[in-house]
Amino acid sequence: MTSAPALEDLRRAATSGAPDALYALAKRLIADSEPEQAFAPVSTAAQAGHPGAQVELARMYLYGVGAPPDVAQSVEWLQRAERAAHPGASYLLALIALGGIAVERDLEATARRLLTAAKAGLVPAVRALAMHFGRDRTNVAAMRQSEALLAQGAAQHDGVCAALLAERVRHGELVGDVRYALDGLDRVARNAGIRSMPALPASPVVPGPDNRLQLDLEANLRAPTFVACSRAPRIAIVDGLLSTEDCRYIIAMGMPHLIRSRVADPHSDGWMQHPGRTSDDTAFDALLEDFHLRLLQLRMAGAIGMDFTCAEPMVMLHYGPGQEYFPHRDYLPPETLAANQPEAGQRAITLLCYLSEVEAGGQTIFPKPNSIVTPAAGRAVAFWNLDDNGRPDPDTLHAGLPVQSGEKWLATLWLRERRHRSF
Repeated sequence: MTSAPALEDLRRAATSGAPDALYALAKRLIADSEPEQAFAPVSTAAQAGHPGAQVELARMYLYGVGAPPDVAQSVEWLQRAERAAHPGASYLLALIALGGIAVERDLEATARRLLTAAKAGLVPAVRALAMHFGRDRTNVAAMRQSEALLAQGAAQHDGVCAALLAERVRHGELVGDVRYALDGLDRVARNAGIRSMPALPASPVVPGPDNRLQLDLEANLRAPTFVACSRAPRIAIVDGLLSTEDCRYIIAMGMPHLIRSRVADPHSDGWMQHPGRTSDDTAFDALLEDFHLRLLQLRMAGAIGMDFTCAEPMVMLHYGPGQEYFPHRDYLPPETLAANQPEAGQRAITLLCYLSEVEAGGQTIFPKPNSIVTPAAGRAVAFWNLDDNGRPDPDTLHAGLPVQSGEKWLATLWLRERRHRSF
């Protein structure tokens, strides 16, 4: 196996000014966690018309890595690279378009870009298409396509694709003639930090009459209607907001990044660990979000009449036996709000989506209306943190009861009063 070129060799080669050499140096510096040093060579290569450098420069502007965040600049460079037929540019433009801020939320154009990226083998696009075609469990042709895409991603050592395909094997959800080695799929998943998935209800394939392959992203946004269960405080609940495979997806995406949960420090603008919150969690910041996670959040927020650009990063939580979250409220203390995009306003709505069943315990309790919500995969509960006058409502006090046996997986979306995201 050929070893990677030494950094000094890449620096010497880059003195020629050749775009390929400048791009190679920039990629190495980024891999070595030196994005600030990478900015000059990648910018020069991009200006010279190197599509790969244009995409990398756009990524730096998009996420504020090695350069000040500038979404408009990012989109401009991505559009240049897309005109040069770079599939990575098409993927990122599709991802940005879901926000409808810097790129129009045109779902037909977004689907075409996603398909372009998937045909080029970009794993996040392959995953997104696999999830799209896997939504309709009555469409055998779509399920077969979804299965093939998951296998393609797993063959590229993507742990999420491997974990999802392994769950289909375990639960008898396959439709194709191919037989997959479960040990091999589990190995790929473990190497990516995805351990055993929680037991979720099987999602069997029931053949129906419609076997058309349609890339209709609008179908992913259709959601069941929330039903009010309390007026003061305002609480609503719905089943089936997320499918079983959506739940698996979020768990697989977040599991490798779990850390001990924290709470807002009431005496500062920071965050701290607290004995009253004993779960583990991960926040899907912009760098962790892929296309499908953004699409899911678009559906989740839309189901309660909000746009997901008002949402803070989605948080996935895991509770094991004995873990709990003491009674608390979700609206932010003044110090924390002042330090965290106060122009977006207070946390108007909390949306809790349960990702698993719990053998015993783990309910969410609201003392004021004396309401208890039992976790069930795909079930969601929304509550409004502000009263009718827009003031923080102390009656939104709630708690996560201790898990007595089994484990609890949960996704939380906090939606601000106004736009919180830049794209």
